[in-house]
Amino acid sequence: MSKRKTIGHNPLERLNPGAFMRRDPEVQSNAPENAPAEGAMSEVPKEIATPAAQPDPAPGPAPKPAPPKEPKAKASRKKRGPEPEPPTPTPTATSSTRPADEVHEELRARRFVLVDEDNFPRVEISTRDSGAAALTFVDRNARPRIEIEVGAGGWSRLALFDEGQQIRALLGLGEDGSPTLVMGEAGQKARIVVGVLADGQAYVRVLDEDGETPRFGYP
Repeated sequence: MSKRKTIGHNPLERLNPGAFMRRDPEVQSNAPENAPAEGAMSEVPKEIATPAAQPDPAPGPAPKPAPPKEPKAKASRKKRGPEPEPPTPTPTATSSTRPADEVHEELRARRFVLVDEDNFPRVEISTRDSGAAALTFVDRNARPRIEIEVGAGGWSRLALFDEGQQIRALLGLGEDGSPTLVMGEAGQKARIVVGVLADGQAYVRVLDEDGETPRFGYP
C-alpha cells in the first residue's frame, strides 16, 4: 500500500478538496486527462444513481441478544507505606561540628600563651612557683615589656621593662595597702621613690647613683 501524501499547509484547508487542487501542482499533474474540470459534476450512471428495488426478506427468528459483558475486575494495587528514611549520622564533638558562638563557662589551665599572625608569643598568663599570678606582654624578640603580678598574700605590682629586660618603672601596692612608685636607671638602680606609708605618711626619696644613698628626701 502506498503512503498517502499530506497536501496543504493550513489544516483548515483540508476541509475543501478544491483548495488542495489549486495549491499543489503535483496533484493536478496526477489527474487523468478525461477528468472533469474542477467544480463540475460528472455524469452518474442510472444504475448507480437509482438502485433497483429488492424484495423484502422473509421474516425469520429474531436474533438472540448478546450477553452483557462482565466488567473486568480491576487489579488490586497493594498500598506501599512510606519508605524509611536513612539514619542520620550522629555528629561527633569536633571543631568542625561545634557552633561558632559556643562559649565555655570555665577553662582551667596553669599557663596560656597568645601568639600573633606569625606565631610569635606575645602575651602569657601564668602562675609562679611562689603562688603569684602574672600577666606578661612581650615583644617580637620574646623580651618582656610589661608585667602585672599579684602575690599569694595580696600584694600587687606593675613593672615596665627596657630592651635589656631591666625594670625601669615600678608601681606597687603592699599587703598593708601602702602604694609605692619607683623609677630607676639602667641596671635596675632606683633613683626616685615616692610612696605613702601604712600610717598615712607620704615620702619622697631621691637616691644616688648607687641606688641606695639618699641625696634628697622628704620628710
